Amino acid sequence: MSYSRFLLASALVPAALFAFPSSPEAAALSHGHASAADCTHTHISTLSAEPASRFIDMNRAFKTAAVCFFGYGDCDTNEDYEIDPELQCLNEGFSKQNCNSVQVIDGTCPYNSSYGKGCKCASNLVTCPAGQVGVGESCGGKYASCQCDPKLLSCASNQVGQGASCGGKYQSCACKSEYVYNSSNCKSPRSVSGASCGGRYTGCSCPSGVSTGTYGCKEYYGSPCSSVCKKAYTDNCHKRTDNNSALYGCMKYWSDCSTKCETPYKDNCRNRTAVSTPYGCQTYWGDCSTKCQTAYADNCRNRTAINVPSNASCSSYYSDCSSKCSAWTCNSGYVKDGNGCCDNSCPDGYSFTYYEASNKYINACGNYCYKPYSFPLYASRDFVCFINSDGKVTVRETRCYCSCAGDIYGTRLVDCPSNACTDINVTPIFSSLDECREKIDTVMLTYHLIRVGSCYIQ
Repeated sequence: MSYSRFLLASALVPAALFAFPSSPEAAALSHGHASAADCTHTHISTLSAEPASRFIDMNRAFKTAAVCFFGYGDCDTNEDYEIDPELQCLNEGFSKQNCNSVQVIDGTCPYNSSYGKGCKCASNLVTCPAGQVGVGESCGGKYASCQCDPKLLSCASNQVGQGASCGGKYQSCACKSEYVYNSSNCKSPRSVSGASCGGRYTGCSCPSGVSTGTYGCKEYYGSPCSSVCKKAYTDNCHKRTDNNSALYGCMKYWSDCSTKCETPYKDNCRNRTAVSTPYGCQTYWGDCSTKCQTAYADNCRNRTAINVPSNASCSSYYSDCSSKCSAWTCNSGYVKDGNGCCDNSCPDGYSFTYYEASNKYINACGNYCYKPYSFPLYASRDFVCFINSDGKVTVRETRCYCSCAGDIYGTRLVDCPSNACTDINVTPIFSSLDECREKIDTVMLTYHLIRVGSCYIQ
């Protein structure tokens, strides 16, 4: 060991005898070796509380001391020793600092810049003004940089910003000064108008009103809008007189007032219907003297009924008066005789039919009635033998006729009564024609002349 080193070591011994580590880290570093028997080289660069750097050239200090004291450290005199920067910082009262992004070490240890007395705010930090907020970590209310507060508002075109601003945004927005009207200061008949903002408007206007048109204004708005028409006349009725039309109605209304009558009806003929009057009008309407209300139903007032005899009946009535007789005829059995009727009937057994042989009677009208004489009526029948397709022989009737046999008038053919030819029904079957002819000559002659009633010769 050189003499100079020895002197320095000697000078440092008293300080080492009374120096204690300034921090736990320093104590750990000072006493961290295995045993007290080991020699520890401890470099103490202070003789007092002041750092050794105040009076020692630190560039040379790394090679100037190697002290083996009380068995601590490395006592090998052949080793060249250097200062431990971290231990030296700790021994001098510095500590390891963990400052944030906006801090710097306060009182930096000259041996190691990571050690110092504490942390302090960086000198380049700024205080964010109102309307801005700091970006990142802060120190003492200051930040490395500022940005606009995201709570700031963008004001609309009809607003102005209030309070702090940043980037065209503000803490609050308020309507511009021209938005002054609302329902409180803009009363009827006026109303708010124009652009709006927050329930307020730029204008307070009178209503536009209505056109007075042809007939003028009926009602104006109140002050301060008294010149604006609120309601116009829709017609000219306020200048028209309603002429009396209550009795029969209105014929013509005023062209500019449809509710008032200009020309009334003088009667009610438009509402009356005239009935047909083929026989004249009996009564006219009380409110329409030109139309018939009740017509004559017939022309009886102008017709005279004729006298009908007691034994006659009315045969026709007037066509325009069904209740009055215009002609008569005698009842059945009577004939007209002048202005009356006579009994033209025949007594029982007599008739107006003429018979050659009869009794005669003159009735009340001077006409002949006849009663014919009665004669016997005979029915005659002719038969013929007839061979059928099967060879059998039968009788077939060829005709049936009737005759009226009068004593002096001879026999006359007449129409047979309905039952004259139906009372004989003989259809025998014969074995031969001869037998048939024989039977006709004998049996059938019985039916040749049969009296079937009485007859009269006319």
